[in-house]
Amino acid sequence: MDKGTDGCYNENRIDLQKVGTCMGRELPALSTELIAQGLEDNRFDLNALLHQVKLPSLASCLNEFLGRQRINTDVMAELAGMNRASAYKILNGEMKPSRNVLLRIALVLELSFEECQILLKCGERAALSASRPRDLVLMDAVINRHSIDDVNQQLQQNEFLDLYSRG
Repeated sequence: MDKGTDGCYNENRIDLQKVGTCMGRELPALSTELIAQGLEDNRFDLNALLHQVKLPSLASCLNEFLGRQRINTDVMAELAGMNRASAYKILNGEMKPSRNVLLRIALVLELSFEECQILLKCGERAALSASRPRDLVLMDAVINRHSIDDVNQQLQQNEFLDLYSRG
């Protein structure tokens, strides 16, 4: 993993609170237009901007969450309703899970809303957004630590795809 000069993460440990802060720092405060203008005027260095938005790998992020929750890979896989082999491939960086798989993992690990957003971004999946009706149900589930079964029931009642759907 890359070392962050801002202290967000290093080779051995991710400071998830700082990663969340780093993700919301500087760039989001600037509009796309201001960033584009800064790049055009050579006021911003592209490499520095790219470094600011670089996140740890999904494998590093997941390993950190698992360690903190004291849950092993087999238990996580079982609780998240996924194949053990797939879980190990994800943790070894050999497989890119779907957004629904990451959301199930977030629910199983009882991640905070911010941590869930980090997990989705590290997995290169869309963060939860209040502009998407299905995501409102998912946001409520993460914030209030609902079970996967309860979330799926709520999703189905609102005619959304459940967390085991591939669509």
